[in-house]
Amino acid sequence: MSTESADKKARAVRARRERTHASERTSGQKGSAAKLARTIILGTLALSGAIVWIGDQYGIEPEETLQFLAYSAIFVVALVFAGLAGALMLSLIKVLIRRLRGGSD
Repeated sequence: MSTESADKKARAVRARRERTHASERTSGQKGSAAKLARTIILGTLALSGAIVWIGDQYGIEPEETLQFLAYSAIFVVALVFAGLAGALMLSLIKVLIRRLRGGSD
């Protein structure tokens, strides 16, 4: 067997391995967003149920516990919106600075 044919064969084997690894990486990412969303929702439901159960164990009325959960959720959503507003402000400042410099960056 000549060295040229051995080189061709080695390159073909490497190319086949690279294609296989690339397909494995992409196939693993296809449902990851849906799985993450499902995990977040199920975790939130389980945690909410656990908090209501613990409140019941300590003698706190379920309605009051649910009210505390609602206030906590409102607080978390407010923090998310504050973070998004801060990121938007930083992006707008960055765009403004680029325009003032002449857009060379």
